Amino acid sequence: MVHFSRQLCRSLSLFFTTLVIHGIVLSASAAEVPEYQDIFPELSLNGSINRIQMTESGKHLVALVESATTGQNELFSIRLDNRVATKLHVPLNGGNQVSGFKISPNGNLVVYRTQFLTDSSDQLFSVSINGGESVVLNPLLLSNRSVRDFLISPNSQFVVFQGDIDVDERREVYSVPIQGGTVIKLNSNLINGQSLFGLEITPNSDRVIYRKTDPSFKTDLVSVPIGGGSEVRLHPTRTNGASAKSFGTYSSDGRSVLLGFGYGLFQSEDVFIATIDGSTPPLHVVKRSTTDFKISEAHFTLDDRFIIFLGKNESATSNNQQHLFRSDLAEDAALVRFTPILPNALGIRQPFLHPDGIHVVYRATPSTSNIFEVFQIPIAGGEPELLSGVSSANYTTNDFLVSRDGKHIMFNKILLPSFVQQLFVTSFNDKKTSAISDTFFTESESTIGYDIGSSISNSLFLSLNRDAVFVPKVENDELCVPIKVKNGRVAVVCL
Repeated sequence: MVHFSRQLCRSLSLFFTTLVIHGIVLSASAAEVPEYQDIFPELSLNGSINRIQMTESGKHLVALVESATTGQNELFSIRLDNRVATKLHVPLNGGNQVSGFKISPNGNLVVYRTQFLTDSSDQLFSVSINGGESVVLNPLLLSNRSVRDFLISPNSQFVVFQGDIDVDERREVYSVPIQGGTVIKLNSNLINGQSLFGLEITPNSDRVIYRKTDPSFKTDLVSVPIGGGSEVRLHPTRTNGASAKSFGTYSSDGRSVLLGFGYGLFQSEDVFIATIDGSTPPLHVVKRSTTDFKISEAHFTLDDRFIIFLGKNESATSNNQQHLFRSDLAEDAALVRFTPILPNALGIRQPFLHPDGIHVVYRATPSTSNIFEVFQIPIAGGEPELLSGVSSANYTTNDFLVSRDGKHIMFNKILLPSFVQQLFVTSFNDKKTSAISDTFFTESESTIGYDIGSSISNSLFLSLNRDAVFVPKVENDELCVPIKVKNGRVAVVCL
């Protein structure tokens, strides 16, 4: 693992500063490496970045920026090839500001929400990622009415959102074409204090799934056509107060969803495969062996042969950690644990199916020190491999992202007890780990935000003081580390 000491980092920074000031081009491995530029040069003058997201193609960055003069959140799109920033939102008058955004899966449009601070009402818009006129997506709301969750369909054609458009504090589900048009209420009438939550759009973009809960927290899982139609219940008849939930994972053809059934809002004892339109009865694939065995996550493998579960036996006096299990659908096999016993009770966190369809990536604590590291393990069984560099008692791994091409994993490490954060990347090919953000000395300089696109070359990160966004550069699979130098300029060195 590459780790710059304080003295070395200062020496490198001074050395690179001298080179940049004198106009010398840096090089590494006999290949010229261009000088890094601040991705958003107006930022130091105009405000602080609150959130960043990159398009999958790596062509654009969208940033939510707090204005230094007005304190309002504004929305910008930045072309990464020429660093040109374009303001995306409508004029912010009367104390309103941008309160959230999402990029359409095809990378062409941005959907954003504005909030009027004076009366707390919301408005939803769509706009080209290149800028232009914004299109209003929801009706003008009365005072204190809001738009909560909103999603963009995988085909980038629809926006689905939840809001109290018709009745104050009664949040219902609506869909609207992303380019504007008729707003359609999707749910049936709510009765007896029912509420809705847990919005999902199916992979084929044809249906919306959500949970309908009554005051006693008994929950139904229903689906409805995205353009409007009749609700369909996806699970068996509820008995004795059981509740249903979607695990948010679908078969490879997008026609079936994994759902949990049990006696709690967040964990399940049974797992079913249900067709998203309710056309066939749900298939019971995991039957509880004990009412104390709780399943919190379930995933189809890419070939639909296995279902991967994150679960634990809560009644066990030992080994009651969360573990990964698999069930072979082709053989109707029982659950098989394929992660090793851990030395403490924290268990497995954040399981992620690798794009190769063979491995699961996850966080776990390999020792009694409660320090998390990132591992991968074969679904078919085997030994876990450490991905987050050399394990250290001083660092804990906070979270991770895997590039869509499956070649790299990016993760944030927190130095304890100072809570300074630094960003690293590991190649799945050779397991080489490298630092890609500065070695920081204070918590205010930590890396707090990052995103990754189709490959590691389409990635970016944000420092905690929110004064700069950087893009790591990869030349011929060499990782180039940005070193911040004078006046916010950045130089790089390839590893």
